Amino acid sequence: MNLDGFKAVNDTFGHAAGDEVLATVADLLRARLRESDYVARHGGDEFAAILLGTADTEATEVAKSLHAALRDARLGRPERPVSASIGMVGLQESDTASDVLRRADLAMYRSKGQRSG
Repeated sequence: MNLDGFKAVNDTFGHAAGDEVLATVADLLRARLRESDYVARHGGDEFAAILLGTADTEATEVAKSLHAALRDARLGRPERPVSASIGMVGLQESDTASDVLRRADLAMYRSKGQRSG
């Protein structure tokens, strides 16, 4: 997941405001995912989640729920809406972490392109 337009938060309101937005997004993600799921900030304005034992249809519903929760939240000071582009991939037994992150990154950028195009 990549926060859309996050650079503008840092540029306009400063890095402390950006850090507050990131912390709030992390809290929102943790609150919406199961205890058995994993979520982490991958870097910059990107987060990654692993939803263990989740079918594609369930993962799609989780992604929609997260997208809506972020869209409806007002984050930072001053409060502002934040949207996200979310890419999803299934895990294969032979995957390395690099494989998964590369595919997820491509899926996320396809999502971003669909939303802006």
